[in-house]
Amino acid sequence: MTYVDAALAPLRKTGQIKLYGPDAFAGMRKAGRLVAECLDMLAGEVKPGVPTARLDRLVFEFAMDHGALPATLMYRGYARSTCTSMVTYEAMMRGIAAVTAGGTTGDIGAAIQSYVEPQHMSVVRDFCGHGLGRLFHDEPNIVHVGRPGEGIELKPGMFFTIEPMINLGRPHVKVLSDGWTAVTRDRSLSAQFEHTIGVTEDGPEIFTLSPKGLDKPPYRV
Repeated sequence: MTYVDAALAPLRKTGQIKLYGPDAFAGMRKAGRLVAECLDMLAGEVKPGVPTARLDRLVFEFAMDHGALPATLMYRGYARSTCTSMVTYEAMMRGIAAVTAGGTTGDIGAAIQSYVEPQHMSVVRDFCGHGLGRLFHDEPNIVHVGRPGEGIELKPGMFFTIEPMINLGRPHVKVLSDGWTAVTRDRSLSAQFEHTIGVTEDGPEIFTLSPKGLDKPPYRV
C-alpha cells in the first residue's frame, strides 16, 4: 500500500492512502462538529414508537438548514440521510486508543477483538471502517479484528472511521432484499458505534465528539 498527498490525488479511489494537511483537518473538525450537533439534536427525538423515517427527515432538514449535504444521501442509490443503528461504545473507544503514528490497522482490530470475544460476543467481519475525506469511502479498510503489528502502517494525516459492529451471537450477517438492511444470520442482537478520526503525531483526533457529551453512555437527555 502506498501513500499520497491528498491535495495532489485525483477525486477517486486509486488504491493509495491519502494523507491530509492542516486545512483538511480544519475542514474535518467543522464537518465532524456539525455531525455531532445533529446527533445531539436527535437525542430528544429518539423514543419508543418513533419511526426511523422521522429521524431521517430531521437529519435531512438539519443538513439543509446548515448548508450541508448528508454523505449517505443517494450514495449508490441509497435514498436516506442516515444509517440507523443501536449503540457499541467501549469496543470502539479501545480501537481508537490503539491509534498511534507508526502503529498498524491490526493494532486497532486486535484492541477491539480482544475486548469483545472474551465476553462471549463476536465482531462482524463483513463490514469495516474506511478511509474518508474528499471521498465518502476511501482507502484504507479498517477491519475490526486483527493482530498487533499486522496490516497497514498508520501515518499522520490519515482520516478514517472506526465503527465496530458487535453481535451477541455469531459474527455472520446478511443483507436483506432492499440491498441495505443488514441483520444477523442467527437473529441475535447487534449494535454499532462510529467515530471519525484523524491520525496525528500525538495520537488520534476524534472529529465527531458530541458537544453535549451525548456520544458516550450513560445517556442523559
